[in-house]
Amino acid sequence: MLDRLERAVAAQSRFVANASHELRTPLAIQRAAIEIGLADPAPDRIERFRAELLEANRRTEHLIDGLLVLARGDHGLDEVEAVRFDRVVGDVVAGFPGVTLRSRPTTVMGDPVLLTQLVTNLVDNGVRHNVPGGSVDVRVTPEGGLVVSNTGPRIPAERVPDLFEPFRRLAPDRTASAGGSGLGLSIVASIARAHAMTVTAVPNPGGGLTVRCGLARDHEIATLHPERAGAP
Repeated sequence: MLDRLERAVAAQSRFVANASHELRTPLAIQRAAIEIGLADPAPDRIERFRAELLEANRRTEHLIDGLLVLARGDHGLDEVEAVRFDRVVGDVVAGFPGVTLRSRPTTVMGDPVLLTQLVTNLVDNGVRHNVPGGSVDVRVTPEGGLVVSNTGPRIPAERVPDLFEPFRRLAPDRTASAGGSGLGLSIVASIARAHAMTVTAVPNPGGGLTVRCGLARDHEIATLHPERAGAP
């Protein structure tokens, strides 16, 4: 028990340190843009610094939103409801051109907002970390699970667990320059824990990653949270 507590405290300390580091970068960019822009307020320079400030602000906002979702997922589910998971997945995939979907009507118990975030992060991860002309396939299984597979770059099997750790990135294609904050899959893992899901990821032989999420069914939710057994 003491070992588990020590690991939890160490993990929390790393998370706080990483979050502080990630937030420091956009704040430094904003400060530099403000100082330089005020020193020489020429119209063309002001327009350029305005764009830099907006981008830094967007990155900060995105990171804070990710941290809030991560904290909410780790907190657990206060309420659950019947969710048409196939519709959630369909709505998310519709926002990503070129992503293929195979689905069938499936209802699960959970938080619709968090489930939408989970699907969005997985599909976005598949699209973002891909190769030119690659593909992303999404499938809703009959049991209410989700499989997302892409044709991205090769990933060493021993590095796959790192993808689900906050702020852990593997290579230049998995950096903030790609528009991410390093929280996407860690948020997936957090939401999965809140829903009693299992999440597994394996590298594809030709490159890319296949992530499988097994969703808890009604009886599993009732077993884990007896007080919610009567939830609609």
